[in-house]
Amino acid sequence: MTVVRFMYASIPSGVYTVPTGSSHRVSHSPKRRSHNKSSSPITANRCPAAGFSARAAPEDTCLYTGAVATSFADIAKAQYILLTTFTKDGRPKPTPIWAANDGDRLLVITQSKSWKVKRIRNTPRVTLAICDIRGNPKSEPIEATATILDTSQTGLVYDAIGNEYGIVGRVFNFFSKRRGGMANNVGLELRAAS
Repeated sequence: MTVVRFMYASIPSGVYTVPTGSSHRVSHSPKRRSHNKSSSPITANRCPAAGFSARAAPEDTCLYTGAVATSFADIAKAQYILLTTFTKDGRPKPTPIWAANDGDRLLVITQSKSWKVKRIRNTPRVTLAICDIRGNPKSEPIEATATILDTSQTGLVYDAIGNEYGIVGRVFNFFSKRRGGMANNVGLELRAAS
């Protein structure tokens, strides 16, 4: 087995093992790739072991590029979360969101007339995954349930977003409230499916 250290920001840090063998060795000679749409800009070398890659690094150090099994706690730590709601006929509708960690639940602010709120009214089943700002998934999704909070909870959700995202969250809250956010928005509560 080869010890692999993850150095990718949105993946929980830790040490993992992958099978060794001639096809699983990581070359640490610096190879350059052209940066076109088909290649990753951070990847210089490929580690054939199930989605790992390395960039001019020691033989046991790889950057994670594939999906990883996650827990609700891992997703709660992410900066961006991919919330997938489902239509009446079961089609998935993914949306990248901000969410504030509040113990065993995540709090989200959204427009009360948004399609995701309408879909949650039809079915509270959702999936959550770690993603980037553009909604590209960075982990395997987990099953969760969504609840639309009473409008009396909207201020609490705004405060949680402001605390979670620091100055950027407070600036978002300021401009959102100036545009009528307290009257037009609603809070969502996301919990891991039991």
